[in-house]
Amino acid sequence: MNAFIHTIPVTRATSFHRSVAPTTTRCRPQLPSRRAYRAAHLSPSCLAAPAPGSASANTSSDVEATPSTGHDCRIEIDGHKLAYDYFPGSGPIVVFLPGFFYSRWRQAKANYLEISAKRKGQGILVEEYFGIGRSEGDFIKKGTLTRWISDTVKLIKAVVGDEKVVIAGAGIGGWIMLHVAMQLPKQVVGLVGVNASVDFTEDLLWPSLTSEQKQEIEVTGSVNLPWGFRSYPIGKALLEDAKQWLVMRGEKGSLDVTCPVRLLHGMADEEVPPERTLQLLDKIRSSDVVAEMIKYADHALEDDDDMRRMWDAVCDVSDRYYEYDLTSPSSG
Repeated sequence: MNAFIHTIPVTRATSFHRSVAPTTTRCRPQLPSRRAYRAAHLSPSCLAAPAPGSASANTSSDVEATPSTGHDCRIEIDGHKLAYDYFPGSGPIVVFLPGFFYSRWRQAKANYLEISAKRKGQGILVEEYFGIGRSEGDFIKKGTLTRWISDTVKLIKAVVGDEKVVIAGAGIGGWIMLHVAMQLPKQVVGLVGVNASVDFTEDLLWPSLTSEQKQEIEVTGSVNLPWGFRSYPIGKALLEDAKQWLVMRGEKGSLDVTCPVRLLHGMADEEVPPERTLQLLDKIRSSDVVAEMIKYADHALEDDDDMRRMWDAVCDVSDRYYEYDLTSPSSG
């Protein structure tokens, strides 16, 4: 098996980070930010009114409008408008899936990946989930794994067609990317998980709730839960729906993901225990899986070294994909 663990001791500075707009021209993008920015709550306006739609079937008839390029694009999927950023380039196209309840504009990782991909000439697509930030939808009542996975598959197909993609997923994005890879096995050629929060609803969140919080969810349909360094709105719909998407219950190699996978995890992660990544590594069928454990790093993984490590992982899995041109006379 070509799966191994790489532990990296890193001396942490005392300063924190804040997201910056992707306009720098430095050779290595510097993204200073502060935990206060990461911990800041999204505006209530981010939770729009419910939009009709189905999370099933990944057919083109569910997607309307012609895909655009640039920042702040919109496309209608299953009756709701989904926000995304897309900049064409060489393949494989980088697809970034943000963490839980994070708007794209609160994601220093998205900015860093965009800058780096543009510099390399590689295409990049950044999604904003249903019910979050600029995307329409009722996050509490209809924000589920089923919808986010389906939306991601349809968005990829609508925007980049059949071009090969490498998916980088942070937090819950690391959970979503696994299912997208299994649904699009010929198109997804690499995965990068950043503190992937797989099965967190069932294994970490629900057991931590008090009886009063569980009762509040049953009565009102949601609870605002302090978790790590911030609070998250947790809906009953998400908790119930997530049970059908659990990935940690199977045997060794039970996840039918065969592309190269890189998993980064901070050993001081306050939200997801680092051993979860080691357990996930064992479930993935691919023989090319590498886990990097970063000493002293928290769940955000947004120090400059973390950003460079994430991009290096994206480049690593991208460079492992080869496509042969059999139409050329010299191709053999």
